[in-house]
Amino acid sequence: MEVIINDTKIKYEEGKIWSYYKWGKSKIKKWYIINGCIDKVSGYKRVCINYKSYRYHRVIFKIFNKNWDIEECSIFNLIDHIDRNILNNN
Repeated sequence: MEVIINDTKIKYEEGKIWSYYKWGKSKIKKWYIINGCIDKVSGYKRVCINYKSYRYHRVIFKIFNKNWDIEECSIFNLIDHIDRNILNNN
């Protein structure tokens, strides 16, 4: 499954988020794994897509729910971790 987030093609495969872009001065685009990091304040895993930071679980949800608005951050657009583990994105 692929989706466009912040003008970048993103996919979820093999339990990882992949991004399609050019690296450095290369003229060829290819798929790269986005590892992300843990936000020290919130404890959530975050990834950067085209220089914008997103919570990892929101990116995964967007990939599987293409019509969902990842940019809308109101109280009505929350994603619940069923097991209450903020690092479990399965």
